[in-house]
Amino acid sequence: MTKINCFLAIFFSLILAQGCLADIYQYTDNEGVIHFTDDPQNIPAKLRGKTKKETEAPLTTRETNMLEHMMQTDKTKDIPVQNSAEFKKNLNDFGDLYKEKHDDPDQTKDARLSTPESALNLFRSALRTGNLQDFKASVTSRFLRGLESENNTPSIKKFMLELERRIASRTVSKGEQDEHSAVFELKEKNNGPIVGTIELINLFGNWKIHRL
Repeated sequence: MTKINCFLAIFFSLILAQGCLADIYQYTDNEGVIHFTDDPQNIPAKLRGKTKKETEAPLTTRETNMLEHMMQTDKTKDIPVQNSAEFKKNLNDFGDLYKEKHDDPDQTKDARLSTPESALNLFRSALRTGNLQDFKASVTSRFLRGLESENNTPSIKKFMLELERRIASRTVSKGEQDEHSAVFELKEKNNGPIVGTIELINLFGNWKIHRL
């Protein structure tokens, strides 16, 4: 199996896995092979003077996000590329699939979504005030598409206010969390039973509501 095909298999099997990695570095070895790595210690000492940070490399935000995703799911620190044009095409194909299933890899990091707690706070604030822009920022595209397919804008805002009323009448407590997902439990007040959950996932460093 080629390296690209290996990445494809990993991408489809682990499409939910997503995290935040360090800077991406690019270098070319003595045989002309381009390498991408997130660990500068992987770069041969004699080539470090020619290293470029990702911000200097010809990669878009989407390509960088998908490259980080592939490094994480493949548990590798160095990706050799024989054909950079073909590799960039694969990165963008992965991005199109990710956008269809979850969210747009073109997005940049939003400080308001840096933790599950801050993302939940933005979500609840948007519900209370009817701020549709903040509401859209705090949920995944897949969640939003499902809501928009059944409602017009006034109906969505009515839904937002009703949802906040239901959440406000219950106790919200943190449940399970790892680097990719987090769950908040909704309990009846006075230590009552769990009646629902709010689930978030980490998309390219932004925590977003994924399921209620």
